[in-house]
Amino acid sequence: AEYMGFLEMGNPPPTLLIRKLAKRFFKKLTPILPAYIEEKKEMLNECYAKYGYGSPKCRAELLAACKAEAEEEKLGKEYRAEMKRYPGTLAKMKITSINP
Repeated sequence: AEYMGFLEMGNPPPTLLIRKLAKRFFKKLTPILPAYIEEKKEMLNECYAKYGYGSPKCRAELLAACKAEAEEEKLGKEYRAEMKRYPGTLAKMKITSINP
């Protein structure tokens, strides 16, 4: 069919739709760790490299890294709880491969 001299596009193939929907679905559910969690761990590693493992000078960095680790674990638990809500939806998704 023509519209003002241009051909109208048909529906996209189902594989493109499924791929787009799956991408959106997982983007919403995938946890994104805050950058400061990795920064705290990196600061601890740098302190250990500078002063040696277990040095009392690294106590503040160790506490900050432990706090960041606990928050990372909390975010992981929330993500796993969220994923348990969708097992049927994930099983129904049928993503076909590009190469048959």
